[in-house]
Amino acid sequence: MDGMKDRMFPDVAPGWLLDHLLGIRRRSSETGQTPVTLREEESLSEAPYHVPWAIASKGERRGLVPVDLPPLIGFTTSGHTGSPQRWVRTRDQLLAEVGLLSDALGTGRIDGVISFAPLHHLYGFLASSLLPATSGIDAWFWPMQCQHSVRFPGVADPLFVAIPSALARLERQADGLSWYEHVTIVHSTAILPPAGRRLLQRLTPERLTLVELFGSTETGLVAVRKNSATDADPWELAPDVEALSPTAGQEVSLCLRSPRLAFDEQGNQLSEWRLDDRVRFTTPRHFVFEGRGSGLVKVNGKRVHLARVEHLIRDAVPCLDLACVPARDELRGEGYDVLIVQDPQRPVSATEARRA
Repeated sequence: MDGMKDRMFPDVAPGWLLDHLLGIRRRSSETGQTPVTLREEESLSEAPYHVPWAIASKGERRGLVPVDLPPLIGFTTSGHTGSPQRWVRTRDQLLAEVGLLSDALGTGRIDGVISFAPLHHLYGFLASSLLPATSGIDAWFWPMQCQHSVRFPGVADPLFVAIPSALARLERQADGLSWYEHVTIVHSTAILPPAGRRLLQRLTPERLTLVELFGSTETGLVAVRKNSATDADPWELAPDVEALSPTAGQEVSLCLRSPRLAFDEQGNQLSEWRLDDRVRFTTPRHFVFEGRGSGLVKVNGKRVHLARVEHLIRDAVPCLDLACVPARDELRGEGYDVLIVQDPQRPVSATEARRA
């Protein structure tokens, strides 16, 4: 069976995909300098589909990317326990980042992009849409609820664009992954779940390249590491990122400059940005991630502010005291535990607390 004829993954025309993501006709003359925010659409986030970028000529692809992309595109943070915020990027910033991703992922050998990452977020849009579009590589969107073999016939050297929970699925189908000549997996935004390194051990670094991306909606790509053996392995800053005061050996908040920092709602570009991440620099361009500097965890890419969770639970569960603490999660990499001190006068079970 030809992978491009898989009935579970119906073909979607590249132009149609971009139109629906952007919610407009893509002509730059129609958008002017008003940012166009990528929208979440059920047909693009819950159903499987295939985008045949490879059969489009280079000239046809240029007619879609970058010519008809709006000059300004907005991306909304997950806002899981806070208000979502929109950050804007220019077309040139996005294309520059695609170039960095292409170098980091080695797209010269990749002949298929298979993505679990939603396209309306920055990571998914870059890795699942712009990267295959500019490289002329077919792309498949494989939502987690869709059951399908990990083997995509017609593809010999795939790139899997993973979200944390997708790594467990890939591990369960490791025998199918070994069918490929080589596999690249890219993972972003959260602590790597254990399944990632177990896959690396099973397939070996000769057959699998595991690329981790460090960044945020506000900053875009900050750093990269490949085939890490432990969480203590260092990250390398992207070529156009400058760390501010990278004092070796000291734990500091990661503060940086980059020409790809986002613009805010008022059209002002960030001059520098301090993340919630605590790091320890080993060289001026390499650091070890030590953890979050505030009560923040990322669960499958969604930002969860633990102070907000505590506040919500206190209003719902009778108790003397409680605390939300970060915890490693087997499936999602990051998570949190809720510790409750029972009120003897109003005891609640774990089941009741979860329901509340």
